[in-house]
Amino acid sequence: MRLAKPFFGGNWKMNQGPTATREFVTRFAGLYPVREDRTVVFFPPAISVAAFDAAAKERRDLQLGVQDVYWEASGAFTGSISAGMAKDAGAGFVLAGHSATQMPQPWQRAGLISAVCSSQREFAW
Repeated sequence: MRLAKPFFGGNWKMNQGPTATREFVTRFAGLYPVREDRTVVFFPPAISVAAFDAAAKERRDLQLGVQDVYWEASGAFTGSISAGMAKDAGAGFVLAGHSATQMPQPWQRAGLISAVCSSQREFAW
């Protein structure tokens, strides 16, 4: 899927627990008005996904993504999150380019949009 608007994404890595996430979203929403001309996605750590979703419920322009998904739909994979679980938690995006997301694209079956994750400062498309 190609997005029709500019995409801005923020990967929080292992930063911002649930309390800090709620505080950030409240502060961000107060400082930045709703903009329909761009796609803004935040990728909080898994433990903060529910906090982000709850805090951003009044700001549907602030979208939720997950940092990683496991390629299996379910099973005995301690600490892993499936694409279906991410979608059920309110995520619409997943970062691609991390270890587990290198496997077959389970996010497509769950209806998530993948965002390329790269640490490169310059791109040669």
